[in-house]
Amino acid sequence: NDQQAFEDARDEYKNIVKERGSCILLAVYRGKMSEGISFNDDYARCVICVGIPFPNASDRNVSSKRAYNDQQRRVEQNEALLSGSSWYKQQ
Repeated sequence: NDQQAFEDARDEYKNIVKERGSCILLAVYRGKMSEGISFNDDYARCVICVGIPFPNASDRNVSSKRAYNDQQRRVEQNEALLSGSSWYKQQ
């Protein structure tokens, strides 16, 4: 499962740091590794963040928000609200 894979990757990273003194960890920004995990002391000497320009378009929350914005503009004539496409491009 995803949680076990995450824990295995984290543990492998920490074990390599203990054995070799350093390791490079690549993770998706906004993913599990970037939130709520403490990399104290030797576990993080440098952090480089690279943002992915758009959230996952197939994510249920993203597609729901896009559809909601489009519906509000079309049905409610709410021109103050961005279209779903315009909203997505600003994320």
